[in-house]
Amino acid sequence: MFILAKKSGKSVTVKWVGAAGIEQALRLKAELIAAFDLNNSVSLDLSGAEEIDLSALQIIIAADKEAGAQKKSFFLENSIPPAISEFALLCGVKLESFLKQEDKNA
Repeated sequence: MFILAKKSGKSVTVKWVGAAGIEQALRLKAELIAAFDLNNSVSLDLSGAEEIDLSALQIIIAADKEAGAQKKSFFLENSIPPAISEFALLCGVKLESFLKQEDKNA
């Protein structure tokens, strides 16, 4: 797993590439916390993620809740790989509900 970030003003996009699982959970969480500390809007791009586990889903849900608590925005950006979307659904999480509005309509 490696993480890429792209900043634009007070917004940042964090991209997870490779596996996002329990082994990377602390790093994934730390990256999103740092992104919220420095930005008003944080987006997460999962298009390069090859696999995730329940810990990664928990981090995504927690990021959404944290954004609301801080009155900031959080959303998923771009496409979600089908295998990841299917895994999330099996866990009871519809990742598409976190997509940026224009990405939902694509």
